Amino acid sequence: MIASSENHKLEELEPALCAYQPKRFAELLHILVVQLPDRLPDARENSHYLGWLIYEHMLIMRQEEQQIIEDAWRKSIRDKNTEMYAGDILLPCVLRGHDLKEQLQFIEEQNNEIGYYLDYPPLLTKVDTQDLPSITES
Repeated sequence: MIASSENHKLEELEPALCAYQPKRFAELLHILVVQLPDRLPDARENSHYLGWLIYEHMLIMRQEEQQIIEDAWRKSIRDKNTEMYAGDILLPCVLRGHDLKEQLQFIEEQNNEIGYYLDYPPLLTKVDTQDLPSITES
């Protein structure tokens, strides 16, 4: 996982990379996302930073990266060896860009018995009153 000093270096370099080498910054994010499934089982203190970094940049993630994030999230909620909060950290990334019905399906799939989202659920898209009958039926 990214060490604390590396976190700090990346935070310092991010504005310059985005301003002068945005393609290189996107490549670095791609590398982090591709390595994500292998990093999660060992993630502890830096998993929050990595999850936040990914979440902050979801708008520039391509479909390939979004799929890797979703697959890593699914793996983390099924794998008992994965650090307990990995699924919680990736859930907001997975929810982003999906409609309400899909978001509810992801939350149901998460099925937390313990974790942050029991007391503080993630923000969802606004519920359109036209969607209420179909949502409450499922």
